[in-house]
Amino acid sequence: MEKHKNISFLFIIFFTLFAGTFLCACDNNTIKIIGDFEQTVEVKTAFHDQGVSCSSDCNVITEGEVNTNIIERYQLIYKVYSKDGELLKELSRYVNVVDTTAPTYVINTSATYYAGISYNINDFISYSDNYDSKENIQTGFTNKTFTEPGNHLITIKLRDSSNNESTFSGNVNVVLDLDRTVRNVYQNNLSKITTSYPDSQGTYTHVSIDSNTSLGYRDTGYIGFIKFFDLSNGNHASIQISATQYGKFNNATISYNVRDSFHPDVYSVGFANIDATRQYTNLTISQFTSINNNIPINEDVMLADCNATLLNVLNEFQNYMTNTLHITIQ
Repeated sequence: MEKHKNISFLFIIFFTLFAGTFLCACDNNTIKIIGDFEQTVEVKTAFHDQGVSCSSDCNVITEGEVNTNIIERYQLIYKVYSKDGELLKELSRYVNVVDTTAPTYVINTSATYYAGISYNINDFISYSDNYDSKENIQTGFTNKTFTEPGNHLITIKLRDSSNNESTFSGNVNVVLDLDRTVRNVYQNNLSKITTSYPDSQGTYTHVSIDSNTSLGYRDTGYIGFIKFFDLSNGNHASIQISATQYGKFNNATISYNVRDSFHPDVYSVGFANIDATRQYTNLTISQFTSINNNIPINEDVMLADCNATLLNVLNEFQNYMTNTLHITIQ
């Protein structure tokens, strides 16, 4: 009986030693990657490599690194060696550094917007991205010029290099300040603008467009486009398209003024109403509503001289208001 006990005791000792030797041998089945083989990390955030699991007798060497500041697919290779230097196993992990964050923006709430003045994207929002520089953010935005006052919807799309998108959409209030608009048009040549005398009709401002053309307006709302030219008989004449309210030219007044070349203070003037917002192929005034004849010429002659030039002056006026001042005539 004692002999059997000794044999059992020796077997237990032998099995224990054998099992310990087996566990320390780092069997390949015990070597595993901790976590997922394929991982995704947001750019510019921290990445913590969990490594591999094996016994304390194993030596793990990791090849490769992950730079979370750069979008890329990275490979980490784990080489597991025994304590004797034998390569037991080689494992790989892939880490994808990606950008899933859309550009951000801050709305400019303090700006005042004026009709006829050009604005760029920075006048509406400031924007940035967690990865791309501002220059690499696509906006598709071109400078915006408001052609009329009131509430206008502005939509700006921001897209980064990873096709993440955000959209600003909001209404902005646009104010018509013709003095500011005209000064902005001529800001590189302020000598073309002279603010004249205050009188009972409000402060008058005169803008010289060229040697024969000018724009005049008062802060009370009156606005007039004037074209000067010479007649075949030597007299000087002008056609003025005017309105009493900024931009409201559907009930404009045409004034035709003739001055005696030898007596500058002697003139005749006729008035007619017209819808200056229309596009005409032929424009003829048949009668002046009011005539002050200080020059001995009849109405038919004045009408003929006026009609010969009126359509060209109207077209020039419309082009100036819409293409130069970017103001919609109403």
